[in-house]
Amino acid sequence: MSRRISSPQLIGRAAEVAALGAALADAQRGRGRLVLVEGDAGIGKTRLVEDFTAQADRARVLAGGGIPLASDTPYAPVLGILQALARLHPAAAGGLLPQEAPGRADPFGPTRLLAAAADAVRAVAAQTPLVLVVEDLHWADASTRGLVSFLARAVRENPVLLLVTVRAEELDPARPVSVLIGELARLPHAERLVLAPLEHAEVAALVEAITGVAPSARLTGQLVQRAAGNPFFTEELLAAGRTPSRCPRRSVTCWPRGQRSSRQQDSGCWVRPRCWAVRCLTGYWPRWRSRRIWTMGWLRQSVTGCWNPATMDTGSGIR
Repeated sequence: MSRRISSPQLIGRAAEVAALGAALADAQRGRGRLVLVEGDAGIGKTRLVEDFTAQADRARVLAGGGIPLASDTPYAPVLGILQALARLHPAAAGGLLPQEAPGRADPFGPTRLLAAAADAVRAVAAQTPLVLVVEDLHWADASTRGLVSFLARAVRENPVLLLVTVRAEELDPARPVSVLIGELARLPHAERLVLAPLEHAEVAALVEAITGVAPSARLTGQLVQRAAGNPFFTEELLAAGRTPSRCPRRSVTCWPRGQRSSRQQDSGCWVRPRCWAVRCLTGYWPRWRSRRIWTMGWLRQSVTGCWNPATMDTGSGIR
């Protein structure tokens, strides 16, 4: 059974950490800043923000994030931030967490919430510089996007650093979040950080940080080729305990020990694009008829950090 592993060190993000540090320094001097952190899934956006905020001196951090299953629930991603602001600034609690009676909805409720949130942020930041973190904005509902847009403009003259993360592949020009990111990036106090894949030397440093042993140039090259410099994919390959040197090429069938029949030994493997994600992480191809089971396995692994393919479907060999 594979387990989720992670490097104890943040690798290959020195420039981004320095940029965030400069933004925080500006905020601490009373000049509000907005930083948009973009990148593919698994590239390390959350890790970068978490490591930075954990070391942020003389600042209070309030964090929230998008929830895939609650993408249509108003303010769900920032509910934790609103609750924290209500505790820290009780005078705004009524506007931040309104208690409306059924059938008596206030048409100005959203406007009052925006005003209360801005007032609370200013009041809390006046005591201690404030770092607001909103992760996975691509999963946010329209109300949350509106709040983020409002706060991004409202904090310009206050000691506030607003950090927003978003997946690059979700920035389809037709989606509202893409339009919002474009508008926010044009603000004079905004900065856009796009995380690139790790370089060859950085992948080697990542492996050494996890295993304690410097990898060979050949192994590092194979990891770079298989995971394309994505830190999460690289860590998953290490967690699975499979070396890419035994992974198949595009037309070669590869079966785990004990699951390969004589018919399968002579069969080829047609490259199926939908199985590419599984191959990138494991080096093996899921059977076409079993791809749903494997997809659910990877979804489970993303949430729980563990996955045992042998317990999911005894008939779903991988090729």
